[in-house]
Amino acid sequence: MKYWILFLLVLVNVYSIEFEVIQETGDSRNRYDLVFIGDRYFEGEMQEYAEDVNDIWFGLIKDYAFWNRYKNFFNVYRLDAISVENNLEEIRDPVNSYLGLDFIKGVRPGWSQMWNRNLELFKKLGVGHDSTIVLTNRWYNLGTALMHPGQDHIGIGISVSSAELSIVNHEMGHILSLAADEYLNQANFLTLRAPNFAKTAEIGYEKWGHWIGYTDPYTKFEIKEPFKRKGTNYFVPTESNGIMHHDNTGDFHAVNREKMILGMYNWLNPIDSFTENNTTITSDKILEINVIDPEVISVAWILDDQIISRSNTLELDVFNIKEGSIIYGCAWDTALNSDYKTNDRGGWVRKDDDNLTYQIISWEISGQKKQYSGSENPNILKILLDNTLKTEFKKADTPNNEVSNNNNIEQVQTEESKVLIQSEIEELKVQIESENEKFISSRFHNNLIKINENNWVDAGFFGILRVFDNGWGYHVNHGWIYIAEDTEDFSLWFWSESMKDWMWVTEEFPSYFYSNNLGDWIYIN
Repeated sequence: MKYWILFLLVLVNVYSIEFEVIQETGDSRNRYDLVFIGDRYFEGEMQEYAEDVNDIWFGLIKDYAFWNRYKNFFNVYRLDAISVENNLEEIRDPVNSYLGLDFIKGVRPGWSQMWNRNLELFKKLGVGHDSTIVLTNRWYNLGTALMHPGQDHIGIGISVSSAELSIVNHEMGHILSLAADEYLNQANFLTLRAPNFAKTAEIGYEKWGHWIGYTDPYTKFEIKEPFKRKGTNYFVPTESNGIMHHDNTGDFHAVNREKMILGMYNWLNPIDSFTENNTTITSDKILEINVIDPEVISVAWILDDQIISRSNTLELDVFNIKEGSIIYGCAWDTALNSDYKTNDRGGWVRKDDDNLTYQIISWEISGQKKQYSGSENPNILKILLDNTLKTEFKKADTPNNEVSNNNNIEQVQTEESKVLIQSEIEELKVQIESENEKFISSRFHNNLIKINENNWVDAGFFGILRVFDNGWGYHVNHGWIYIAEDTEDFSLWFWSESMKDWMWVTEEFPSYFYSNNLGDWIYIN
């Protein structure tokens, strides 16, 4: 989708600017609008600029767990502003800059004027501007995050960055979490206000004590006692740099990531809309909740302290509801894990003091349903969390980073297709039932029971499959799968080729699978 709008760049020149929608997932009133704009991209380089934007946005989704999980919370736009090369000898000269950036004196001089120029441009284009990413062509290894004048809360700002994926991610980490760089020699009074900095160990405990003892399964960052770098005057959550762009870990440590999520929720609600709308307009016996992203936000309806449905709509006639009963419609981010002290499910948010990551609305059922906002039932959140099993959010790569046209699968299918026939599978099922063998332990890789010479095995609670040397397998129920690393806790991750999704299953609930794509549980018999 493209729009052409004329605007006055300087008093004597009129330019046209191309406005490209990279991703639009919903109304800007409940989305975080992210706008890319180029600086020092000259005429003839706009294709390069478009490729840079695509590489960065889709690279964020692919390589960073936070961006992959929350990608649909963002609207993303690209403004194709063409800079004029007025000084060929010095690329840093502000006369070459579309936005007037002065790399000779540094980026910050005049940045408030740059912000106002962005606001004026976005107003004319009708584009949101929660945050702007300014890509500085030909000015490498540079990045800075600038907050709007007068704004001291999380989530709104400008990132000025070279067209490098890791630096953009790093600068957006500053804007969303207000975290400070953890490589500083000394901290000042402003830095010490950051969520990942503390003047004393005691203050560190107050800020991030709820994460101490946690090791992220993806980044491997471990939050230990407040750590003081040698020769510095501050404490940080871990020896690792959880906001450094060159750590090559793919993400932030738990403290900064939690603040990024809460910073994003400063602008968004879990629920996009609710009754009355859509199907409920024609029926007063249907309640409805629509969420910002069903892959991340779970829905439940609660009556008499029991979950009665997980659908986004509720048909009242199906239930025998007493007059005066209150039905609660709930939507919550499954990254929330406020009961971490007794049940560490691996959630990404442990302290949501402002109740940003969940939303509860209620209706009293009488002759006609009556809507209430909020909830007076203190047990609701506990009911929801008690019904959210352990989840670990995983980097969204397919095996061997091969999203489609997987040569490994095609090779196995070609060479071994004769053994994958239904008659052999049925014969295997009969054989297993007759032998009735049991596992001593359910660890997957160390306890496979070989069935025949064709490498068909019994994997206990996970069922029957044939394994191949390249890590792939053919499961009698799930088809082509790829098993992730060994597990110690009677569970495993596997890639389902048919569903194009990472799935997690545990021996305790062998018919319930956690879908990485949906961010929720599904039942597979």
